[in-house]
Amino acid sequence: MYLKGTSNVNKFTCDCEDQYTQQVLEVERNGGYARFNNVQLHLKSKKFDCHNRKIDNDIQKALQADQYPHIKIALVDTRQHAKCLEGDWQDWFDVQAKVRITITNVTKEQSIFARARMLSPNRFELQGEHALQMSAYGIDPPEAMFG
Repeated sequence: MYLKGTSNVNKFTCDCEDQYTQQVLEVERNGGYARFNNVQLHLKSKKFDCHNRKIDNDIQKALQADQYPHIKIALVDTRQHAKCLEGDWQDWFDVQAKVRITITNVTKEQSIFARARMLSPNRFELQGEHALQMSAYGIDPPEAMFG
């Protein structure tokens, strides 16, 4: 997991150094539609390494990491072609995922286009990315070099 961003003077990538335990989840499937319960990642705001101490501090300050120690991402549902969930499918397939993202206690629902593949009958790998505006979550983006 990582986040990419831009400031008024440069671009940066912050790797999330947090570890996640395996989750047991509940899923209701109907053809190519799947609805999830209890699927949530809690990213520790202080565990992002931007490979630059100043940017690390700016990100933690912007995310109000002391007051809101986690960014939360909850998987709500996915839509994909029904055949992708049948049998021995191991190729990547397209998925439209609905997620709820909570940053600084502001929650927004987002639709993310991603790709997934079945690793075993009960294990999937999901990859996607989605651009967010920090201001939509009540965050003043950090500015380098006095704006």
